[in-house]
Amino acid sequence: MKRIAWTCSLLMFMALAALTQTSPALTVVNQAGDPATVHVVGPTSGYLEIASGTSRTVAVSGGTYRLKIRYCTARGSCHYSITDSFTINQSAYSVDEITVTLHSTGGNLNERNISESEFNGSY
Repeated sequence: MKRIAWTCSLLMFMALAALTQTSPALTVVNQAGDPATVHVVGPTSGYLEIASGTSRTVAVSGGTYRLKIRYCTARGSCHYSITDSFTINQSAYSVDEITVTLHSTGGNLNERNISESEFNGSY
């Protein structure tokens, strides 16, 4: 009887764990036509290399974020931009799954041009 109760408890725990996402997720989809290096700036920071036509998903913590983006052509010329800030929510009851799509003429966040030094600097 103890074994059946233990097995049922384990199955219930596994089902709840599968339904519960513990941290927010940020997905960046690159439809810009050129490879992009994305600097995630916020409570969780880092760099993502995203080939054209692909996406990357990373676990982040809740907070306010911006993305600094470097687009480089096959010839090596690059241009840089930064997005408006956006919020990723995280609470005891829910977490956000945010998708940002990059396009050559602007994605689902406003972008403005920045210099290479702004891309490389802390912000």
